[in-house]
Amino acid sequence: MGDAVRLRTDRGDRDFRVEGVFYDYGSSAGVVVMSRRTYDRFWDDRRVSGVAIEATPGADLAALMADLRARAAGDQEIVVRSNRALREASLEIFDRTFAITGVLRTLTVAVAFIGMLAALMALQLERAREIAVLRTLGLTPRQVWGLVTAETGLMGLLAGVLAVPGGLLLAGILVLVINRRSFGWTMPIDPSPAILLQGVALSTLAAVLAGLYPAWRMARALPADALRDE
Repeated sequence: MGDAVRLRTDRGDRDFRVEGVFYDYGSSAGVVVMSRRTYDRFWDDRRVSGVAIEATPGADLAALMADLRARAAGDQEIVVRSNRALREASLEIFDRTFAITGVLRTLTVAVAFIGMLAALMALQLERAREIAVLRTLGLTPRQVWGLVTAETGLMGLLAGVLAVPGGLLLAGILVLVINRRSFGWTMPIDPSPAILLQGVALSTLAAVLAGLYPAWRMARALPADALRDE
């Protein structure tokens, strides 16, 4: 902002002051937006390719678009679209493009859940004697259940907290480096605290769910069997 961009006009090359920069995904080369008065001043072009019409609050958009098509019938073919329909179509295309991301996210959660379950099952075998000693010292099955569940919850919480900076770093690499080199455009990164908290909560919940079966096995194990092996 504040710099000048040189454009070739019908009055020769002219410098125009940059008053703002915005993201536009309709052109890979970028666009320049200026007022109609400025455009008429430097270009001998009175043609109009697009018009934006603002409807009054509460107006029937379908009836308004039908009236516009009827008024322009016979003169030239025009395309009338509401901002709402255009936005919905854009979001549909955008969601379809990133559908693979949802599949990858589901696979990631499934693999992480199975990995956590396998790790906790292995931990159960390693801590069988320790749990048996605690049981002989007076720890009840319900307390064993609570102990193991609390440990798995803390493991999931710690994993979620540590994953946040790693996820932000990966997002920055994808958006600012890979996306720019592959497609020539990028997008702003908006790390929503609510989404990050949801990720941490999901990690904690997945760990707790994965630890339910190992906790149940540890709580039901007979201390005598583990101590007999000792």
